[in-house]
Amino acid sequence: MRQKIKKYTLIALLAFLSLSVKAQEKFNGIGIFKLGGDTSILYNYALINKCKIKPFYKGNAFFAKTQNDPNRLEIFKLEINIKHPEDKINDLSECTEAKEFYCSIYEINGIKIRNIRLVYFNNQLVKFTSNESDEIEAAMNSKYGKSEIRDRPDTSNCLYNFTGFTRKLIAHTFSYEWGNGDISALSVVSEYFDDHCDKKYISYFTYSISNRELEKCELEGLTNRLNGHKPNISKDKLKDF
Repeated sequence: MRQKIKKYTLIALLAFLSLSVKAQEKFNGIGIFKLGGDTSILYNYALINKCKIKPFYKGNAFFAKTQNDPNRLEIFKLEINIKHPEDKINDLSECTEAKEFYCSIYEINGIKIRNIRLVYFNNQLVKFTSNESDEIEAAMNSKYGKSEIRDRPDTSNCLYNFTGFTRKLIAHTFSYEWGNGDISALSVVSEYFDDHCDKKYISYFTYSISNRELEKCELEGLTNRLNGHKPNISKDKLKDF
């Protein structure tokens, strides 16, 4: 009887240790896109799949290039159009030392992740953003522990153009989180209001690692860009000002 009790106790202990190890597993990226990985991994992925990485300069039209064939792999290096800076790609980093790429699709363990934006700094992956999906959430919950949904309400004033009436509206941001330490991993559905005060939604999945050097570089880039748009008026033209 005692031997049976010891046997069952040992089995229970081993099961507990196994669960503990699984629970302690920390997130650092998905598949080949691990935080800290360099751009050679992306280029190898393109080579294996016979996909040429092409430069892209204008707006966000790269999304439209894969709409007719959502399973077609396209990879673009997102760059600033020096001749036409007004065509800047949305959300492109202000840091000139950062390198950004767009990857249309990446499949791992039967899960297709689409519309991926990758940010590299000092040749290390620091941010990954893609479409949000139920499959990604389920995989993250299964591997890194179930996340409770978080609700962050934000109050804003919305002006109705025709009546001039201002109304307070509340937009909610709902998220699941699996981050640890300097790493954040989020699946987000966010509400916002357009110019007509109609509620809209945006959703995405993202993970990143805190990097003070990148933050400093982005701040310097933003400051330089804003200062570059300021008019330079000589003092001798301001005598009657």
